Amino acid sequence: MIEELEAARAAWEKVKDYKLDAVPAVWAEYQAYRAEDLERYPYNAAIEAWMIKRNAIPEHLHDFLGTQVYLAQHQRRRAEEETMRQYMKGEGFEPIEWDTAYRGAVRVVAKKEFDFMAVRTPETGKFITDGRGGAFFLPKGKRTRGYVLAGLKGYYKPIMS
Repeated sequence: MIEELEAARAAWEKVKDYKLDAVPAVWAEYQAYRAEDLERYPYNAAIEAWMIKRNAIPEHLHDFLGTQVYLAQHQRRRAEEETMRQYMKGEGFEPIEWDTAYRGAVRVVAKKEFDFMAVRTPETGKFITDGRGGAFFLPKGKRTRGYVLAGLKGYYKPIMS
């Protein structure tokens, strides 16, 4: 693992792309950490300390190992999102985009996230065009207090009535 980290560190100094996947050795260690106890929240610092202890990583690689753990966390999140995307597509749902052209009755599985909280949306309603010409989700039974699609993260499925 140390040789792989050394080689990756040299390449990282040239590119520094945070959208890359983690080094395979770090990814394997990350998965081993997660498999040990799935109830435990995977804090980056805890994972890094676990890997350092388990693999005797030299001190000059500690910072770079932290970067690799960060990349592994994002790699896991991307894999989970892709799994969810495939599942929802199989169920007939489409991703909500800010410029979704569909207007009409829908079933929605989405949430709106802010810096300090997340709000789950009601399950059914309709996509309409608001007064500014933008796409808007209006929950069933409401005439006001909907959600701008630009802030929603999730999926929708047209309801044929």
